[in-house]
Amino acid sequence: MSSLYLPYETGDTGSRPLPLGAKFWSSPAIFLGTGAIDLSTYQDGVQNVIEVVVQENYQREGDQIPNVFVEVWVCDPATIVGPSQALNPSQPAPPSKCLTGSAGWGGGFSVPVQVPGFVPYAGMSSQPGGHACLIANCYGSNSVSGHPITDGQSLINSTTADFVSLVQDNAHVAQHNIFAEAMSGSSKRHLSFPFNAVAAAPKGEEKVILEIESVSVDAALTKDDLSFLRKGRYRDLRLHPSRTPLKAFAIEGHGGAAKSISMELHAGHPVPLSILAELGPGDHEPGGVHVLNVIQKTTSGRVQGGIHLLGVVT
Repeated sequence: MSSLYLPYETGDTGSRPLPLGAKFWSSPAIFLGTGAIDLSTYQDGVQNVIEVVVQENYQREGDQIPNVFVEVWVCDPATIVGPSQALNPSQPAPPSKCLTGSAGWGGGFSVPVQVPGFVPYAGMSSQPGGHACLIANCYGSNSVSGHPITDGQSLINSTTADFVSLVQDNAHVAQHNIFAEAMSGSSKRHLSFPFNAVAAAPKGEEKVILEIESVSVDAALTKDDLSFLRKGRYRDLRLHPSRTPLKAFAIEGHGGAAKSISMELHAGHPVPLSILAELGPGDHEPGGVHVLNVIQKTTSGRVQGGIHLLGVVT
């Protein structure tokens, strides 16, 4: 168990590897702060501070590492994210696509770290909507004592780090692939959310399966989902799980629309796809939320990544 960690969900204690079936791609610990429209949606031309909340599970106050560092990469919405998918976070292009921040530990069990330098601009992304996936790494050090304490390590210049495995097996790394889109109960009854399917392999090609699921009412809308929505455009709605099933939902862009698709991905060549959802007939109460997950797996069933989408009836 790591001492410093980025929780993949509220209540996570940093234990890794993750439990089977964990939806590890919507960490509440990494999000857009000041300047953003919501926790995943940026504004062009506006400095968007990225917030990373690092937690610790030390048992004794004197064991805490005094200096905490974080590294963040901003990516287009995708099933798999990491440095190879990172966008240039500002213009002119900085020396590194990685944004960094640090903080001193002030006591308690968590420390918020502000990461500056994300100033999105027109043309930064080829996708509409201004949505961003975030993936972060944290580590700590004590450079003052004669016996330096370290917890984790920098990944900025790593040529061997496997982020697909790290985000599931190493608590220092977490990602934030959670988004919200409006669905109107009257006019805009269709939702279309673009994203990329990305190969996990650094070279060559691999066959994968992408599946979409609509989360049942009883399991939908977790505390993390509600917290996410209440800090964005839908904060004034009476948010609740919609009890009216979607008329249809699917993944589109690879030979039609389907709930499960098999495809070959080539390293370095993301494939554009879309999440489609359609409300059924009748009235839909504003604030109703439909929860969708897209999950990317290998043909042997190993989960590689995913997208968490909240369709909000307005």
